[in-house]
Amino acid sequence: MLVTGLHVFVATILIRSVLMTPPLANGLAFVSATLFSYVINTRWSFSSACHGKNLFRFIVVSMIGLLFAISISGMAAFYGMHYWYGMAGVVGIVTPISFLLHSLWTYD
Repeated sequence: MLVTGLHVFVATILIRSVLMTPPLANGLAFVSATLFSYVINTRWSFSSACHGKNLFRFIVVSMIGLLFAISISGMAAFYGMHYWYGMAGVVGIVTPISFLLHSLWTYD
């Protein structure tokens, strides 16, 4: 929830204040939230140490999520939807898929 909030906050600021396109803003928000997510998920959610193996796997899963985030946001923009719809799609689809992949593979 905290990481999702960070993503939404960063994307909204980039879209409204910097006038960045929603797909790019969501991509950058995803990257910043992912860095924060690695640390808190590794230490607290999965009670693991930060090291090369889980960092590599975390990045792989996160890159898959990034592609989904940009694609979902891009589709919403393409169809002329308000950027909040794209963001809702990113949060509702990418977040649970990422958590599942991390629990099954990143921190096995």
